[in-house]
Amino acid sequence: MVSRVSVCAPLWGALWMSLSACQSTPTLQRHNVDAAEAFAPVTMRIHPLTHIEGTTTPGGASASQVILHIELKDRYDDTVKGLGRLTVMLYRPVASGAAGDSAGGSTSSTDGPANERQDLKWSLPEFADPDPNMKRFDSATRTYRIRLDAPDWVLRTIRDERAGYIKLRVIFALAADSGEKVLTDDFIVQR
Repeated sequence: MVSRVSVCAPLWGALWMSLSACQSTPTLQRHNVDAAEAFAPVTMRIHPLTHIEGTTTPGGASASQVILHIELKDRYDDTVKGLGRLTVMLYRPVASGAAGDSAGGSTSSTDGPANERQDLKWSLPEFADPDPNMKRFDSATRTYRIRLDAPDWVLRTIRDERAGYIKLRVIFALAADSGEKVLTDDFIVQR
């Protein structure tokens, strides 16, 4: 009986080593994916929860707030967080050949596609810092929830039957081991 065990032990040892060798090759290396960036954001979308709210200050003045929801996903289509520089731009439609603006916004902005004009821009550098970044993440919706103060004409533009919408463009420049990765998305907010 002792001789039988001694013969089986080397066979089990060889089998164990061959199984261990199979398991020591990580899946990420087999698929040529850098392990550090395996769960990094690769897509971004402005979530449909995005909307405009109207507020009234204690002094009676009215203002608008853009409530922006951003969702980041990794290569496996799972929601993730990301660090980087976030920029939000707001466009609104302008009439062709319009000399001025009756809604009270700036007339010095450049025209965009389909007679849209960029009127507002927010830069949010705190998205590069983990602690402020985490405070903006809403775990219930799995999105970043960002409140942006805006002039009253933003809400009036959405309520206007002629214009009826604004467009948001978000640019997220993410820090990555292989360099900076830029994700963008556009979203139309209407009533």
